[in-house]
Order: sequence, then C-alpha cells, then structure tokens
Amino acid sequence: MRSAPSRLARADAASSGRQRRCPGEARQDWVIIQDIARALRRSKGFTFSEPREIFDELRRASKGGVADYSGITYEKIEREMGVFWPCYSEDPQTGEPIDHPGTPRLFEPDSYNPVAKGKGRFYFPDGRARFNVAEYRPPVEPSAMSSTSGSTPGATCVFRSGHRSTATRRVAWTLLIQWQ
Repeated sequence: MRSAPSRLARADAASSGRQRRCPGEARQDWVIIQDIARALRRSKGFTFSEPREIFDELRRASKGGVADYSGITYEKIEREMGVFWPCYSEDPQTGEPIDHPGTPRLFEPDSYNPVAKGKGRFYFPDGRARFNVAEYRPPVEPSAMSSTSGSTPGATCVFRSGHRSTATRRVAWTLLIQWQ
C-alpha cells in the first residue's frame, strides 16, 4: 500500500509546482479542520499554513514507530513516484542516518521492525506471527442470496476493480481479467 503522504503530496501544489484549486466554494480538508478547531477555541496544534507542515509533523511524530514516515520527504515521493512505509530516517538498529528506500513489502525474511528488534519479522516481541482461531457461528439472519446460486454477488466486481489496482496493476494477467 502506498503511504498516505504520497496522496498528500499529489494534493499539495508545492509538491508538483502546479496550482491546485478546490472547485467552487469547496475548501481543503485540513483548512476545514483548522476552522473547526478555531471555532471550538481549541486551535493549539492546528495552526498550519500548508499541507507540507502537517506532513512534517507526521514525520516527526511517527519516527521510531511501526509506521515510521520519518525518511519520507515530498522530494522522495516525487522522485520515486510514491514511497512505502516504514521508511526510516535513521537505521533502526544502529541509529545512524540513512536514506531508506521505503518498505514495499512488510514481513519479508530478514526484515527489521521496531517491536521485535531483530528477533523476527512480525510485530510481536518474539518476532513470531500469531494465528487466532475463530469458532464458527451461523448467520443471525438467513441470506438474501438464492440457495441455488454458488457465487457471491459483487465478488467479480470487487476483483475486477482490483481494489483500485494498488497491488494487482503490476501483474499483467489481472489487467486482462479486469478489462474483459
């Protein structure tokens, strides 16, 4: 999944050099939230002048956490056409400054995370995954779907849309399925 900052960067005029305007009387979400905070007389912490300032606060606040954005900059987002988190500004094991490329896939062998601290790739202190068994319970209401039908309504639509194609776009055969 691409990080939220990549969506923020595309929406911000400063990141692309293009002026982006809201249609009609519409206003950007971050401006609306600041206006609500001001109306509630709770504007402390809501005094940003542009989305870049909000993103920089996210970078500082997430540093060292599971979803570390500290190594993501607007420039890196533009250069790489998006960056996956976590993306560290410092090596999590040594603390040395690094230019981390981002993490396209979580939980890969030899991946590091701040929870397991090198003991494994999953976000538990021992680095091991957890599986939970759920006991089956029948539905509370009978299904509206015909009992003779063997498919789930909408499943093909969801697959064809590819959940906005964030993962499937890179697999050529899914493009053929999506457009048939």
